[in-house]
Amino acid sequence: MTGEGGGLLGEHADSVECIAFCVSEQAPYCVSCAIDTKIHVYSLKEHKLRQKIEAAEYGGFSKIEFSTLDVHMFYAASTLGHLVVIDVRSGALLRTYKGHAAPINGFLEVPEHKVAVTVGDDFLCNIYDLTKPPKSSLPKEDSKEIKD
Repeated sequence: MTGEGGGLLGEHADSVECIAFCVSEQAPYCVSCAIDTKIHVYSLKEHKLRQKIEAAEYGGFSKIEFSTLDVHMFYAASTLGHLVVIDVRSGALLRTYKGHAAPINGFLEVPEHKVAVTVGDDFLCNIYDLTKPPKSSLPKEDSKEIKD
C-alpha cells in the first residue's frame, strides 16, 4: 500500500533472472539465480542469506524452480544448456542433465511421468528421465530429442 519494500533477501553481482519459493513448510527456503553463476539460498524464517552455491564455472542461470517430487530439491536452468538438480539443505549438486547446445529458456517437471522437459535457444525440447542418473560420457543420450 505504501510502495515501500518489506525487506531485502540479498543481492547478486549481476542480473537476477529468477526466484522461487518452496511451498512446503518442511523446507522454508527461497532460492534465486542470476547471470553471475551463483545460486542464493535464503531462510524464510530468518529472512537472511543461508548459502551461496557456485553451480557453474561460467555462464549463469535463467530459471529456477522447486521440485514437486522432493521438496528439498530444486532445478536450475543454465545458460550453458544444462539442467542441474540441487539439494536446498546442503547446496550439493545432485545431478546435471546435458543435451542443449544453447541456453535453456524454460523447463517443466512432470511428476506423473517423473520426467523433466526443457526448451532451449537451440530449437530443441529435451525430455529427461528423473528416475535414472544422467549419462555423463555422452550428453545427448540422457535425453530424448523432440523436433517438429
